[in-house]
Amino acid sequence: MQVFRTFLTALGKPNVIVTDEERAMHAALVELQQKGEWTGLHLYDAFHILHNARKKLQRKEHVVYLARLLHSRNRNEYEQRLREARESLFASEMDVLEKFHERRNLYCFAHVEPVFISFCCSSLPMKLCIVSLKDCSQVKGNFP
Repeated sequence: MQVFRTFLTALGKPNVIVTDEERAMHAALVELQQKGEWTGLHLYDAFHILHNARKKLQRKEHVVYLARLLHSRNRNEYEQRLREARESLFASEMDVLEKFHERRNLYCFAHVEPVFISFCCSSLPMKLCIVSLKDCSQVKGNFP
């Protein structure tokens, strides 16, 4: 948590922080929010969401259904793609799809280099900070 305290001090307490699904990071941000030291929004990087989901799917190529959900342009398209995914995925993969669907409002696209990154875009009305602690170079596949 001290790392995040220093991070928030250096960046001026950003409104949004985007991370992978690292539990320790999530716990530290929740604790900072509970203590009133940070009041921002914590989102998850879509790249890591797909990477982690792919590891849990029986057929790795089924991650394309989740990627299509992420790229939906509107609610109707999302609902149609969700139906397609439910019809196409194996029964053993439904828990991955449902977890993905339940957390859909927490995903954020963050196309960045596969190294540790922490920056603040001061030109945006909302400060956006991205923290990625894992090497992303292991993700393979074409996502629409």
